[in-house]
Amino acid sequence: MGWARYGRVLALTAGAALSTAVALIATMNPYGNLPLRSSGPHPMMDSNRRFQLAAQLRDPAFDSVVIGTSTSMLLDPAELDRHLGGRFLNAAMENSRAWEEYRAGLLFVRTPRAGSTLLVGLDAVWCMSDADDNRVTERGFPDWLYDEDRWNDLPRMLNSKALEVAMLMALHRLGLLAPRLAANGLEVFTPPEDEYDARKAAQHIWRNRKRDTVPVEPPVMPSARQRASWQFPALGWLDELLAASPASGRRVLAFMPVHVAAQPVPGSLAAAREQECKDRIRTIAERHGAHVIDFRISSPVTREDDNYWDSLHYRVTIATRIAEGIAAALATRTDDPNGFWRYVTGPARTAVSSRP
Repeated sequence: MGWARYGRVLALTAGAALSTAVALIATMNPYGNLPLRSSGPHPMMDSNRRFQLAAQLRDPAFDSVVIGTSTSMLLDPAELDRHLGGRFLNAAMENSRAWEEYRAGLLFVRTPRAGSTLLVGLDAVWCMSDADDNRVTERGFPDWLYDEDRWNDLPRMLNSKALEVAMLMALHRLGLLAPRLAANGLEVFTPPEDEYDARKAAQHIWRNRKRDTVPVEPPVMPSARQRASWQFPALGWLDELLAASPASGRRVLAFMPVHVAAQPVPGSLAAAREQECKDRIRTIAERHGAHVIDFRISSPVTREDDNYWDSLHYRVTIATRIAEGIAAALATRTDDPNGFWRYVTGPARTAVSSRP
């Protein structure tokens, strides 16, 4: 075969491969952002849900959403539907940063949905002093999928990642592969409950702290000037997110219940910083008529090792109790008699949604 003919064959082969890839991506629409949409719901096939999540956040089938880190991922949308009303999507992301959660929440609230609930599962990432410089993880975040400009998506669609997801979706459409996640976004990422080992769990829980850690006495009491100097960049994004969410909806900020081993030592400077962050979040919530519920406290739940796989991640049974607790807190506007949560603040009674 001469070089000219070899070059033509190579060009034709490359062209055919490129055409096939373009056709597959356009037909399967792996990120749900192209004009041509395949029939049926958008299945979550990618191991990094940040890329396909934007399509779910735009899906009108959902009128309510959970955003957060892995400490919110076990909240079952079906249970939230039952206790809070609505049709929930769990859009929490593993090891996410506040910026990513802000972008996900903003995409959801841009499309007003009657009677919607925005549930933000608050975690330590919202109180990070370097949140503005630490916006994403090594997983990457496709900010271009979360804006309103669809045209800027096109140059980014022809790549191996999009092709891989398109192929997975094609296998799903052919009935050969199940979606990686449930349609409502629930991902039970913890091991099966029958594999729970209390001894191993305790080792993970107390890996970074001694069991006999005692409160700092006397407690650190920063001055007003020192507290005012502390920076929490992510709180500006939280303010913007609540401002953008529809006034007709319900906004709930819930600090997730990490184990006491992952909470600051009482009386320490770290505890004072966290309380300052919580106080500022309360101010933001009151400005926008949002509820604040605090599960991130020392409680009978967070002090019990058997409720956790590690210091951050509770078991499925606790996720059920959180959903029930949020509903009870919203209904009663009081602290839990058993100490599981504190009801921090909420909108005026006249502004409370009539939804169950």
